[in-house]
Amino acid sequence: HHFTQIWRFDCRQVRVEGPPGSVGNEQGVVPGFKKSNSSLPQPPETVPMAVFLTMREAHEALARQYQQLRERLQKIEQEKNRGIDAAAAAVAEREELKRVHRVAQQAERMAKKAKKTLPLPS
Repeated sequence: HHFTQIWRFDCRQVRVEGPPGSVGNEQGVVPGFKKSNSSLPQPPETVPMAVFLTMREAHEALARQYQQLRERLQKIEQEKNRGIDAAAAAVAEREELKRVHRVAQQAERMAKKAKKTLPLPS
């Protein structure tokens, strides 16, 4: 959230002044800032429209990236939870298989014992 502290004004509240079609060139200046007609480097309080629009685009791009990252994080979180559930299910299944195997072995042993003790049918 470091970026939001730098972004002092909300770009949605800025009205673009200047003749139509001046957006993006040096004529359009964000209202509230001084206009400089000199060819010298402009004082820092003057923001040419092109610069302002670039800032706004950068801000919107960052907001989009942030949103995408949040969505990806949520997906990863869901996958992780699904993975944990799957792992738990696999462990439970393995335990069940072991139990079934033990029961089968017991049954086999009992059958062998029974064979020894019971007279075979002639």
